[in-house]
Amino acid sequence: MKPSLRLTSVHLRVRSLTRSLEFYQRRLGFVVTAQTSDRAELAPAAGSAPILTLTAAPAAAANPREAAGLFHAALLFPSRPALGAWLAFAAAQRIDFEGFSDHAVSEALYLTDPEGNGIEIYRDRPRSEWRYPNGQLVINTTPF
Repeated sequence: MKPSLRLTSVHLRVRSLTRSLEFYQRRLGFVVTAQTSDRAELAPAAGSAPILTLTAAPAAAANPREAAGLFHAALLFPSRPALGAWLAFAAAQRIDFEGFSDHAVSEALYLTDPEGNGIEIYRDRPRSEWRYPNGQLVINTTPF
């Protein structure tokens, strides 16, 4: 089965572009590919296409945690070793994580940016490892 939907970028309005850039660049390892006084495009590595755009909106109100809206942006790593390497980098940056989950089809790490936006960093298990008892895909949330 081929995935039918793939998002290639996320665009976030942020109250403090400086604070958000510090977080995404220094703490998470993103690289700025283009920047103006009120907007920045970031890529996961030098030479990669940007996947995150931050636009300054200093007057934007903070959303209450219970408000409807973006739950989290999910960033897919290509393999477990790549996810592990990023986790080692994040540990050196002293990232505060909110959770770690095994979803049977993927392994995920959860954190929040300075604006309160949720971020999921994950890797999919190979589809050959996915289980389908009684024809139903097993997806769950257990500790990772």
